[in-house]
Amino acid sequence: MRDLSQRCSGFLLADLLFFVDQARLAAAHRTRQDREELVALLDAEVLHAKVSREDFMDALKRVHAAMADEAGAPKIPQVKWEDVGEIKESIAFLHTTNV
Repeated sequence: MRDLSQRCSGFLLADLLFFVDQARLAAAHRTRQDREELVALLDAEVLHAKVSREDFMDALKRVHAAMADEAGAPKIPQVKWEDVGEIKESIAFLHTTNV
């Protein structure tokens, strides 16, 4: 939990409440994968679901994304090598280059 508390440094009370709420929702969602059932049982599941470290880590990603959106931070696209054109030629070039 120490690393979680360090990652929450600078959070305001509202940020912490949102963070814990997102972790509780992640725990409820983890226990009930069916979305309709989740909506119908949300209140009961949120009250009784055990919140794990993974739930907090998932919530932390959501909180950081929300804070970045609010601050107007640019979104960095997730580009993979498969998305880049002529990948075979690029890889072959990199293998022949002494960088």
